[in-house]
Amino acid sequence: MSIDVSLAKRNEGVQYPFEENLSLGTIPYEMGDIHTIGETAVEGIAMGADGKILLNGSIVVLLSQVCDRCAEPFEREYRFDFSELFTDGQPEEDSDDYPFQSERIDLEKMVQDCIVLQLPAVNLCMETCRGLCPVCGINRNHANCNCNIEISGPFGVLAGLMDRVKEDE
Repeated sequence: MSIDVSLAKRNEGVQYPFEENLSLGTIPYEMGDIHTIGETAVEGIAMGADGKILLNGSIVVLLSQVCDRCAEPFEREYRFDFSELFTDGQPEEDSDDYPFQSERIDLEKMVQDCIVLQLPAVNLCMETCRGLCPVCGINRNHANCNCNIEISGPFGVLAGLMDRVKEDE
């Protein structure tokens, strides 16, 4: 979907509000596709400045994700703010500006980029997610197991440090 920026082009410095709903579906991403649910709401202000169009606003999107700790699917709504410049025609090679043609700006690429760049690095179904047991694989959010989990590796010696400190007090 695109927005009309003809007034913002002609009247530099004047702010023009816009609202748009996009159906993004699946956003291809090298770390794993991002699945949107329903429509993604985009709203903000368009303003002409120095022959370019500045868009400031926010994106509200509902995503279908898989928890990185327990592998359970979940849905979460995110709100991302943006401030992006658009150049009529092709922007310079080293520019971060988005191109647009004539008097319309296609928002889809910019919205996809904002979602990808602002998503948390770790997707958790909840902050207190206990994840899967590394021995038996049970989801520790739903049940407890009696597995003896040994912490090994370079930090394994630190596993009981806090218990020993409390005993010494």
